[in-house]
Amino acid sequence: MNNNLDFTRRDSMVKDRVQKIPKAVSFSHEEIKSHFKENIKHIEDSLKILENNSLNVEDAANILRSQIMFLDSALDFYMHEITKYGMKKMFDGQWERNDKYLDFKISLDALHTISELNEKEFFNDIINKSISAETFMEFNSIKKQINMIGLDINVIARAAFYKKGDSTSPMNKMKEFLNTLYYRRNRIAHQSDRDPLTSVRSDIDVDFVKSNIDVVVKIVSAIDDEIEKKNN
Repeated sequence: MNNNLDFTRRDSMVKDRVQKIPKAVSFSHEEIKSHFKENIKHIEDSLKILENNSLNVEDAANILRSQIMFLDSALDFYMHEITKYGMKKMFDGQWERNDKYLDFKISLDALHTISELNEKEFFNDIINKSISAETFMEFNSIKKQINMIGLDINVIARAAFYKKGDSTSPMNKMKEFLNTLYYRRNRIAHQSDRDPLTSVRSDIDVDFVKSNIDVVVKIVSAIDDEIEKKNN
């Protein structure tokens, strides 16, 4: 009996594909602002749909909860893009390189891309890999990134939160707002917006979501104003 012991023939056109390293894209400040505005518009459009349709209370509340998650995600994405933008400005010598930039740590794994990318592409890829797994939603993480790119967190907090005669400092108001929003976002995402002790769901309405949108937009606008000053 003839047994064919030959290996299965491979088509000559089929090759083991080597995964190419995707190039991290560098966006302008105007493009970053546009991305943020688009994300906010999607949230606001969803609220308009909600207001123009008759839904039961629970369905409406679930949509509103999703918008809080999208809102914090929009802020997170903006902070990632603005961090990469600011560090690229320092890398290119257009902004002063501060101590936090000079002390920035990269992993050895990131060095594997050196031979495949040119200097500027390599820098974009390194920064993207280094911060992609981090979240920039709560106050300390956002403060860290603002300081990283050489902006003044005090100026940004004052622009977004100062109110004449208010006894609470703008910085404390910014901290409380960001941490409260982040806590609510996590409770919605991981606990169905239920109190961990009582399992009771928290109330939510359109005005609550709109007010949070307004404040996030103020924070981002304050950061954008400082970036434009720095560029000029």
